[in-house]
Amino acid sequence: MTQSDIAVRRVETKADFRQFIRLPREIYAGMPGFSPRLDMEQAGLLDRKKAPFFTHGRAEYWLAFRGGRPVGRISAQIDDLVAEYQDEPYGMFGCLDAVDDPAVVGALVAAAEAWLRSEGQSRVRGPFSPTINDECGLLVEGQEAPASTMLNWAPAYLAGHLAAHGYGVAKKLVNYRMALSRNRDHDHAGALRKRRRPTDLTLRALDRKNLAADGELIRRIYNDAWAGNWGFVPITEAEMSHTVKELGPLLLDGWGVFAEYRGETVGCALIVPNLSEISADLGGRLLPFNWIKFLYRALRRRYRSGRVILLGVRSATRGTILAASLPLIMIDELFNRSHAWSFVDIEMGWVLEDNRAIAAIIERVGGKVDRTFALFEKAL
Repeated sequence: MTQSDIAVRRVETKADFRQFIRLPREIYAGMPGFSPRLDMEQAGLLDRKKAPFFTHGRAEYWLAFRGGRPVGRISAQIDDLVAEYQDEPYGMFGCLDAVDDPAVVGALVAAAEAWLRSEGQSRVRGPFSPTINDECGLLVEGQEAPASTMLNWAPAYLAGHLAAHGYGVAKKLVNYRMALSRNRDHDHAGALRKRRRPTDLTLRALDRKNLAADGELIRRIYNDAWAGNWGFVPITEAEMSHTVKELGPLLLDGWGVFAEYRGETVGCALIVPNLSEISADLGGRLLPFNWIKFLYRALRRRYRSGRVILLGVRSATRGTILAASLPLIMIDELFNRSHAWSFVDIEMGWVLEDNRAIAAIIERVGGKVDRTFALFEKAL
């Protein structure tokens, strides 16, 4: 097939947007490892009227058709925060999903690139859906790993099709999985904590009664801790408010840890349940009646794994013994509390592949890489 056989249409109507959201499960159904995401979850990230991204960015969406049948989708985004926080600004693409055909991928990226050029962009990077703080990277290894919340899925062939159209790998991201039973038996983190934990360091749990305040504290610590990281853009107040609203009802107090040193909060870690486990068989839909199953499973804690999605230590502590030990201390605290949870496995990620400082900490407590993502880029 050639690109002339493919029609790429901009998403303009509500019906178009619904089709855009549902497309992955239409083309990936039955593939090993694929689990449909909830429509509501995806709309929360991408709906122009509701998603917090649109307080500081703009985006366009496209669908590809062959013979009237949808065969792919893509988005293109411009984030004003990228220009503010990155030395070399770039436009972004995301939501890349397609059948196994390089012509389809070529037609989709051509549409995204054309729009980014028209908006004055000279470089494109992705996939981001829609930012680096949301779902990002294309899955290149680990397609058959268990589905996980806030991690996307893609068939292995997409990376090759991107490369064929001039995209090179800008950075790889890795996700770790660890069995909690193993960590209980071989508690390296606990041993280190006993040796290095300062006497004036205290740990407190997330306070669900003051979730908005604790959410804002997490946001500030995270933004301060990762400001020098590759590709960093800050989490905004609107984005954290959205996260608190979406995840708050499912969190328990013990799923967040704050480290306080001499009266100042210097670090935080947050774990969330793997909602993909309890939504995999719902076909992406909660309405009209699937929400009953989802809510029942969530309240009964039918998930068996969780994911550490935020970990940060204030930059003011860098270069100190405290900074070196705090991530391990907080991770260990989450593990210790896991005895009261139903978790069997915990995931940590993603982590930049070349961030050996964090990778070494995770590996020390038993983490093993279970999937790898790649961010691609191309000069326009």
